[in-house]
Amino acid sequence: MHILKASLMILALFVCGLTAQAQAKSKIKQESTVDFPTLGKLRVQVIESGKSSKVIFKSGTRDKIVNLFSPVKNRPGARWPIFKAAFNEALYFKVGSIAGVPGPLIFISKVYRGADHCGFKTDVVGEVAGRLRLLTNKPFETDDMGGMLAGDLGHQEGQGVAVWSFIWGSDESHFGEHRYRFELHKYDARQNHFVKTKTLNSQQKYSRGEDAAKELRLPSQNFLSACGELFDDSETLHINPKNK
Repeated sequence: MHILKASLMILALFVCGLTAQAQAKSKIKQESTVDFPTLGKLRVQVIESGKSSKVIFKSGTRDKIVNLFSPVKNRPGARWPIFKAAFNEALYFKVGSIAGVPGPLIFISKVYRGADHCGFKTDVVGEVAGRLRLLTNKPFETDDMGGMLAGDLGHQEGQGVAVWSFIWGSDESHFGEHRYRFELHKYDARQNHFVKTKTLNSQQKYSRGEDAAKELRLPSQNFLSACGELFDDSETLHINPKNK
């Protein structure tokens, strides 16, 4: 009996040691408190552990990880947790709002680092009928030569999301001048997600998407973070300091 008790104690200490070690390796890369109309205040965090990271949601009062997602059709595994990144990838989020879409919106980006560029895949999360819901049927995609705008699209286009990227023509180098394509997305309240409503291409070639936006009379304020600051060696992201 004494041997069994001693073995169980050793096992418990071993498990506690592993748990403490795992917790020590986990760190908050980004954190913000978001106040939703029905759900109230939730803390959104990007947690890095080892070579992977994930986005979690915590109750503002209990500091407990919560799963508040409604299932989404045609998106397998759309229940929490769906936002994960592996080695050589980064996760970050920004909180924004768009007129006509209820409550705050969380733009969650997974960033892929390539040899000479970064690629962005951004999903949008919002509150629908008292539950968090994925408001994108598929992520908005671009790279660090492109960009994304959330809000007033200008030129009587109303409120929505604009995503732009360059059109790679023949005999064009990666970082040379290109034509640019802008895809405009509006929120459809009946379907509870964003839908693409218009595609605009610049006629001239430019080295920057901001200049192509001027030709098309569209705003060009890039909502995405710079690639470099996502992969540096700092403890936290520069884009959104901790806000408890």
